Amino acid sequence: MQLTPHWLTSAGSKRGTTNPNSRYAEIPSFGTVYLDHLIGEFESLKERPTNACVCSLGQQIVDKAKSGTAITWGEVYTLERAVMVMLPDSEVHQRLWCLELRYRDAVGDSTAYDAFLKADAHHLDDEKIEHARGRLDNLIRELYRLYTVIECRQHMRSKLSRNGMILAVVLLAILTVPMLIPGSFLSPLKPFLIVFSAGLIGGAVSFERRLQSLPGRGESLGDLAELSVGSGMYSSPIAGGVFAIVLYVLFAAGLASGTIFPNLTNFHDSPTASGTFSDFAYSMRPVAMQDWAKLLIWSFIAGFAERFVPDTLDRLIARSEEKHKRSA
Repeated sequence: MQLTPHWLTSAGSKRGTTNPNSRYAEIPSFGTVYLDHLIGEFESLKERPTNACVCSLGQQIVDKAKSGTAITWGEVYTLERAVMVMLPDSEVHQRLWCLELRYRDAVGDSTAYDAFLKADAHHLDDEKIEHARGRLDNLIRELYRLYTVIECRQHMRSKLSRNGMILAVVLLAILTVPMLIPGSFLSPLKPFLIVFSAGLIGGAVSFERRLQSLPGRGESLGDLAELSVGSGMYSSPIAGGVFAIVLYVLFAAGLASGTIFPNLTNFHDSPTASGTFSDFAYSMRPVAMQDWAKLLIWSFIAGFAERFVPDTLDRLIARSEEKHKRSA
């Protein structure tokens, strides 16, 4: 005995359109389960005396779904609205209760809706069926708008997360090549490459963390606008690497020192040293293994906590200006 309708597995798989944005509208696999429920409810109500136009429109969507053609969220909305129109008056208020729970769950913050209900209380005390059906229709419309926005946001977030990780891996691979070449002319820069790589990873993780912290409910056009342009996908890892190098130079200059910071020393200090940047880059190294570990940790932090290095520089500038004022 087949419990699953034959059309259920294909209702969302066949693409009958070349619209590049259609993937945002077509229902995913979990949506077909709800569509199956709606079709069953529609079939149970269509024999009742009801609006012939609504019944015909709903039947078109049912026939399309059963044929295996892709169904969009808009068509699911149309079918559910048809079901609500066909509901008997005795079931309207009970259905309103269910839809209000779904709306509160989807919107997250229902403060605005609660305020609306409070302002409309004089209609709700002894609510007429026409007013109840109007609220029912409005809730369905808002629910499906929220569903499409939430799905669109999740799709964009997943795509940005994937692209951000790919970018970080590619950059790390590029930076690793010179560090693996023995005797390379880039040998003096290897500590900088290591520090930059740690900061890059910190920036990539920070960007991923911001993506995951975006709300999964409700509607935020600001979030959608930020996701659509990929804000931070390129800048966060690069800025993290640059901040890590700046922090490394601060450690080398002794401007940030203490037991929790790495101790750096000049392993090739000699009277004949020319004092060039090449000498500095080649000679400045962490003293011990623990200092290497501290350097990597702070380099990661420099990329992950984007304000750490800028705030440190601001404090150094403020301290320098205050010292200059006292000596003037």
